[in-house]
Order: sequence, then structure tokens, then C-alpha cells
Amino acid sequence: MKKDSFDHPKMKALARSLGEPIFAANGLVARLWWFAGQYTPAGDIGKFSDEAIADSLGYDLSKASELVASLVDSGFVDQSDEHRLIIHDWPDHCEDTIHAKLARKHEFFANGEKPKTRLLNNIEREKADAFYASGTLAAKKCNDVRDNSQCLSLSLSLSPCLKEEVRDAVAPPSPDGDPSGDLTFSDSCKSSNRKPADYVGIVEAWNLAANDCGFKRCDRLGGSRKRAASSRFNDSYFVEHWRSAIDRIRGSPFCKGKNDRNWKATIDWFLRPDTVVKILEGQYDGSDCEEIVF
Repeated sequence: MKKDSFDHPKMKALARSLGEPIFAANGLVARLWWFAGQYTPAGDIGKFSDEAIADSLGYDLSKASELVASLVDSGFVDQSDEHRLIIHDWPDHCEDTIHAKLARKHEFFANGEKPKTRLLNNIEREKADAFYASGTLAAKKCNDVRDNSQCLSLSLSLSPCLKEEVRDAVAPPSPDGDPSGDLTFSDSCKSSNRKPADYVGIVEAWNLAANDCGFKRCDRLGGSRKRAASSRFNDSYFVEHWRSAIDRIRGSPFCKGKNDRNWKATIDWFLRPDTVVKILEGQYDGSDCEEIVF
């Protein structure tokens, strides 16, 4: 941690917000940056739940949401539509080894900045610099399709040795992890007409149904849930029919808890690969439906 961070106005604001002494705030921020360096080198800390973040900082889990809100309000963490939460100005605060780690993998920081390459050896640096020079447009315009299931049509003049690396950076995995179904670089560019993943829409529609029917609400679409949603929005059938599927289970006694386990529908269940198909086939219309795997 930089020396001028210890009594920075942002640090004092964090301490006041949490009702903690400033040395405690120093420790929380130091652990936050350490945790990010270890487990989210790109700074996309929002892949973890608020509780996981609080646990990593040694903070009271019952106050996890308050902790994260204070980190955001004081400016140590930024909200992100793509990643939920990212470390504020992480490329400036992280150690040079983090820059080197990302550069070797030809990855970007979560805020879109490319890492420094000066710590790499000559061969590594030459490859990294060539990648970022040729691949920056691809990676940024595709907006990290591995999480967001979107890719824009690109017209790039890349050397053969770089096409393979850019393809790996921009091609999303197949919905169910089948390597045979992975998109190639050219396939990903052909998918420019794919609709954007409607994360906000699906949460709003689900929670409306949950309020009306007693399903379990979705308070946050992050981590494994967002990855599942990302995969589902890669499926054209899901994209066209998920709203109809939510409407249909509104009339399902089984999904409302009328079963031998008192199970109620959850968004995690809804985001499984075959759930929407089964719903629209009528497999959950009655109260004596096939068993749910919990």
C-alpha cells in the first residue's frame, strides 16, 4: 500500500462510514488489494459475493453488504455493469507482478486498460506488445465475450501467429462446456447479430414472478449465476423463450412448492441448460412432476 494512502481522505471516509478507527480501515484496504492480487488479478472482484469479500477481509459476515457499500461510497471499489464490482484504479495500485501476470496471459484489466509489459523478458514482451497492438480493438469491442456472451463483427489484419491468441481472447465457450462446440475466431465474428444478454431484464422478470408466486427471489446476478446466465444467453432458444418459460411456471403448483420436499423454483434452477425446454414441454405443469436434483 502506498504511504500516502494511510491517511488519505478516502481512507478517513471509509473509517467513518464503517464506524471503525482509521487503522482498521487501513487493514481492510490492504487486505482488499492483497485479495484482489491473489484471486482477481484483473481487479474484477465482483465475481465474488459480498460475503466472500467480507470473509477475505476478516470482516463481520452479517455486515458484508454494508462493508461493500462503504468501499464503493468511499471510492475504493467501483460499480461495473460488466463485472458488478472492480477495484478502483487497480492498474495504479497493484504491484508490478500483477501487470506481468496479465501481460504474459495477454489479458486486460477489468477496467479495459492493458497491463505494463516492461517486466517481461524480451521474447515475452515482444509477443505481448504485438498482441496488444493488434488485439486491443478486438478484445475491447468484444467486451470480454467470455462473460457477456456478445461479440461484434471485426475486420482485423492479424498475423497468423496472433489470430490464434486473439481467437482465444474473444471466442466464448459453448453453453454446456462442450469443447466441440466452442466458437472459432471466425465464428465469433459471424455472431455479431446475437442479441445482448439481458441480465437486468431476466432478474426483473424473475423477481416479479417470485413476488406473485412465492418463488425464491434473485437479489444479485453475479459469480456462478452470471456465468450460467451468460451461457444461456448464448443459446438462441433460451433467448427467444425465457420470458414465456417464466410466465408458464407462474401456473405451476410444483414450482410454487406443492411437492414432497416443499421445493420452490429458484433462478439457479431456471438457468440450468435444459430447464426452459422442460418448462415449455410441460414437464412442470402439474404437482407430480419429475424429481428436481437439489
